[in-house]
Amino acid sequence: MYSSPATEAMVYGWYDTPLVPFNRNDKRFYFPKRESSHTKVEIIILMSSPPGAKSKAPPPPAHKQKNS
Repeated sequence: MYSSPATEAMVYGWYDTPLVPFNRNDKRFYFPKRESSHTKVEIIILMSSPPGAKSKAPPPPAHKQKNS
């Protein structure tokens, strides 16, 4: 979300101050996404292979070059 207009066309109808002050405790306007099946799978993948960890899979076999 932009805090100010990014282009001249956005200037028309732009309101600098919100109509209602933002409050995360106000259940009428704040609906955070809690969890979904996609985020569950992503968390499982990230936790099972943390950054910097070496892969457990063996490297693929090297191809032999033919001498002609």
